[in-house]
Amino acid sequence: MPFELHIWGPAFGLPSIDAECIATVAYFTRIIPQGQWTLVADHDTSASPQHDFPMLVDGAIKTTGFANIVSYLRNHHSGAYDLDYSLTHQQQTDRTAYISFLHSTAAPLLDLYLYVSSENYNAATSSAYTAILPWFANYVIPPRRRDLARARTSHLGLSSLDVAEATEETRGPGSGTASSEYEAAKRAAGIPSEGQPKALNLGRRKGLGGLLSSPIYAARFKLDALSSEVFEPITDLLGKKDYLLNGDTPSSLDCLAFGYLSLMLYSPVPQAWLKEAIHTKYPRILRYIRRARAELLGGVEIDPAQVWSITKGVVAPPTQSLPWRSQEVRGPITNVTRAARQILESLPVVSTAMQSQVIVQDDTKGLVKTNKSSLPSPLALNTISRAPTASQIQNPPPPTSSTKSGRFFGKGNIGHTFRHKSAGAFGPDLAKKLSALVKMEKNVMRSMELVSRERMEVAQQLSIWGEACDDDVSDVTDKLGVLIYEIGELEDQFVDRYDQYRVTIKSIRNIEASVQPSRDRKQKITDQIAQLKYKEPNSPRIVVLEQELVRAEAESLVAEAQLSNITREKLKAAFTYQFDAMREHCEKLAIIAGYGKHLLELVDDTPVTPGETRNAYDGYEASKAIIQDCEDALTNWVSQNASVSSKLSQRSRTLSQRRKNAARRAEGVDLSHQDQPLDSRESGLWIPASEHAGNGYEDEEEEIDAPSTVGTETRGREEERVIAA
Repeated sequence: MPFELHIWGPAFGLPSIDAECIATVAYFTRIIPQGQWTLVADHDTSASPQHDFPMLVDGAIKTTGFANIVSYLRNHHSGAYDLDYSLTHQQQTDRTAYISFLHSTAAPLLDLYLYVSSENYNAATSSAYTAILPWFANYVIPPRRRDLARARTSHLGLSSLDVAEATEETRGPGSGTASSEYEAAKRAAGIPSEGQPKALNLGRRKGLGGLLSSPIYAARFKLDALSSEVFEPITDLLGKKDYLLNGDTPSSLDCLAFGYLSLMLYSPVPQAWLKEAIHTKYPRILRYIRRARAELLGGVEIDPAQVWSITKGVVAPPTQSLPWRSQEVRGPITNVTRAARQILESLPVVSTAMQSQVIVQDDTKGLVKTNKSSLPSPLALNTISRAPTASQIQNPPPPTSSTKSGRFFGKGNIGHTFRHKSAGAFGPDLAKKLSALVKMEKNVMRSMELVSRERMEVAQQLSIWGEACDDDVSDVTDKLGVLIYEIGELEDQFVDRYDQYRVTIKSIRNIEASVQPSRDRKQKITDQIAQLKYKEPNSPRIVVLEQELVRAEAESLVAEAQLSNITREKLKAAFTYQFDAMREHCEKLAIIAGYGKHLLELVDDTPVTPGETRNAYDGYEASKAIIQDCEDALTNWVSQNASVSSKLSQRSRTLSQRRKNAARRAEGVDLSHQDQPLDSRESGLWIPASEHAGNGYEDEEEEIDAPSTVGTETRGREEERVIAA
């Protein structure tokens, strides 16, 4: 069965608009014979393990990413498809290092070039996606990939700059050239140009400094520095060789480098600063790209319209081109479902709800569930590594419930997700995290209310079902319905007590929100002082602002102290409410469970033969007595009679003792009566500590279990005095 390679569609005369896809195609063209692989221009990433391309399909195995695909071909096919088999150990080490170098430097540079730059994106990248995507995907995929590019380049400090935004005057003939950029920057800086009067505006931030600090040239200087960091190491490694590592034959590093460099050279963008740098400063790289395109891709220029026709099955693929293949024929329902899913995933709230699980409907493969990540979460790792409890060893846990999977919108409903995600969107920054917690607890309470109502309905339905059964089953199910209904009422009461915990936590949030203005005021005054010291160092307003800053800091200290004290007080009170309510609820559930098992003993489960009749049921009075005893036990329950008593752990007891000792030491010790008058004894005579009027050790003797030896031990100097006497 031939390999099936899925990539993003072609653009700019290249096999794909993505660098790693181009690199993978170049690798396959070089090492895998014709007829043993096919190429599919795809856009639906839901079938990909990492929701991205390139993706290699080898039977039932799917591999995503250039490095993973190369490693798979090297390890699973006995080295027959290894392009790096002839490299030495040192060359393999260099290959690994330079691949990491390209991912960390060339990828962000290409993101800036094709996606972050507004003019390049609008003029070239967006149009290229339009030619390779269906109409509905153009509203989802290009903006999403641009957002990812912005996130990957945020550390470069250029995301806030409009890297290549041309003014309206430059969008005429000759726009995008170095001379037009220079003239536009001069006009923005106030320097006379050919279309303006010959008068130099020497206002603030004008002149030559204004020219050099204009956005386009400030960004251009940074971009030139970034491009040099990429091109110079590649030039040094290339030297006078034809390829980077092995001078005569390409390697996987050459394929990846060609993927990035070809997009930099052949993309028809208006602000082509990377292309200009390659042409003017790095002629070796220019010759290298052209040579690699001729040998790795055959020098053929890919037409996106032709590939689109091949993908849709309109025309047959040419024999001398890449092995393009049409996509699988899908029904209209499948296409509508996929279009709706992609549009829904572009919505903020819905995408958050759907990101945990994605269900893909396919005509030939049925339902395929693809998780967002194959790695477990830290909480799951903690659960997996935890040793089984004694109860689990005695009674092994059942398999996972079937209701926990197969949901289109994830594990939570849309209402819960909306409240959770919108909780921290409003209000002061200091209180956003606690606001999210309060909203999440509200979701918990709503869920518990729903459980309470549905449990009562379950109890009623159980009684209705048992009414038509035999006498013993009818009576026991009726009484079980009473117990289950009681559980529902207990859960409803637990919600009310749980709300005390939530309201107390909410009060901490309100205190945090009230402290935020004092912080903002102090920060605002600090910024004003710094700005004045920079612009007008001798301004008399600086003294006034410094006095206001002193008052603001005093107010802030008071507010911060109140916040610290109230936070600790309310935190302990809140979780005391929660744990007390939880303890009472669980104790009462245990009582109901115990009496419920007594009820089950009234059911005669002895097997009978066909035609044999069971003994008459006589447990009506016993079932009533069990229900009455259960109600009495629930009514008379108090926390002092709880079956489970919480004991303070040794660690907590030690910590409490340390806090107690620290509090006593903080009170201080009176040392005014410690020393006796010097006139009542000889000068220099040593007095034992036990003879002092107040030695200050009484409290420590009570705190320390070991007996004190201060007044009983015999010291060396005292023995000498006795002997001398």
